[in-house]
Amino acid sequence: MQGTGAPFNPSNPQTIYAFDVVTGPTPSNKGEATPDHHKETSAFPVLKNRRTFAVADAGFPDGIKLDVQGNIYTGTGVGIEVFAPSGKRLGTILIDGSVANLVFADKMLYALNEKRIVAIKMKIPGAKVP
Repeated sequence: MQGTGAPFNPSNPQTIYAFDVVTGPTPSNKGEATPDHHKETSAFPVLKNRRTFAVADAGFPDGIKLDVQGNIYTGTGVGIEVFAPSGKRLGTILIDGSVANLVFADKMLYALNEKRIVAIKMKIPGAKVP
């Protein structure tokens, strides 16, 4: 994977985490996300068995990273929201100004927004992309 590609679960490599944002109605979706709404407009392959994993508390998710235990971290309007592989919310790391992207460097988690970079020492290292 390169760039900002969708992260995968290291304990279950068949799982891909991606976010889907529906900001308003279109003629085909009437403002509602459906499991196959991309089939109508995409010329590219689509994911099968799509399902809602989690919903951000504030703002839209932006940037998704995993730790070695498969926990999912995503930047949101309040900071970083953390979810277990089951989708259960584990907690939120509050960061003023929201988080647009994040990156693990071993046990350091760096959160970025429009004004600064925040470094957070973690107990669990980030997952390595093969």
